[in-house]
Amino acid sequence: MLVQDRAVPKSPKSPKSQIRALPTLHRNHHRFSEAKSLDFSTWVADNFYKIVTICILIFTVAAVFFLYNSTETASFLRLQSKTQQSLDSISLPQMKWNSIATISDKSSPYANFRSEQWIVVSVLDYPSDSLKKMLKIRGWQMLAIGNSRTPKDWSLKGAIFLSLDEQANLWFRVVD
Repeated sequence: MLVQDRAVPKSPKSPKSQIRALPTLHRNHHRFSEAKSLDFSTWVADNFYKIVTICILIFTVAAVFFLYNSTETASFLRLQSKTQQSLDSISLPQMKWNSIATISDKSSPYANFRSEQWIVVSVLDYPSDSLKKMLKIRGWQMLAIGNSRTPKDWSLKGAIFLSLDEQANLWFRVVD
């Protein structure tokens, strides 16, 4: 029998040889950048635009919150005035509701409806249970406003319904 010399099979590379060599660092080159000074004045100087932006945002939110919660509608005007005398000179408009003449249109089917409190709803579909419940509230009159998607035969006993045609026949013009 003949025996041949075989070469020893190559062993897999050792883990040490698989690690890539890290680039060598020069003498003056450090792995991390230089540490910044943590001085307060340096920090303020670096972040000045952020500080100013946040202060303006806080002031704006506080001003809007104050004006929104103010009970008077002339709050914006009052902030612009500079003296107490100019504050006292602002007078709010007064509406004398009793001096408005009533429209006497006896031909209207709604001429006999009288109420001080009104529920105004926009209707798209036939009356729902919630509309019927609102109609039963004592002391309130319901006015249902129709639009192009409202059925032509919409009706609810006790409610005033204004279809598109009836709205067009009124002399009121909000948006031409």
